[in-house]
Amino acid sequence: MRILLLLLLLLQMLLLLLLLLLLPLLLLLLLLLLLLLLPLLLLLLLLLLLLLLLILLLLLLLLLLLLLLLLLLLLLLLLLLLLLLPLLLLLLLLLGNVCNGFGRAFLHYHRRLCADIHHDEGSSFHRTQYKEVKLQQYKEVKLQLLEQY
Repeated sequence: MRILLLLLLLLQMLLLLLLLLLLPLLLLLLLLLLLLLLPLLLLLLLLLLLLLLLILLLLLLLLLLLLLLLLLLLLLLLLLLLLLLPLLLLLLLLLGNVCNGFGRAFLHYHRRLCADIHHDEGSSFHRTQYKEVKLQQYKEVKLQLLEQY
């Protein structure tokens, strides 16, 4: 039995020795494997970072393009406004002249009508009939002036 125990102890020592001899070899193998995989991992990480940088660059370029388009649209609108401004001023000037001419003619006729109505001599019936006739004439002249101007 002692021999068996001694053999077992010897076997255990051999296994321990073998493990001690193989352990550096296993560690070296593991380190080598890690060194081989580390560049691949770093390369993958670098590719991911480059992809992210490319996406950010494209977004920035798109933003700049949109800003440039907005600026171009604003300049086009300003140019259109500058081109149409003389036409608008001319239109306002013509409209002012038409309104002014119509206003003067209307005011002149209105004063004449008021003078005719207020300085009328005669009976109140005659005055009322005269006012109605003059008001009808007033409306007709007003329509003619509107059509003329």
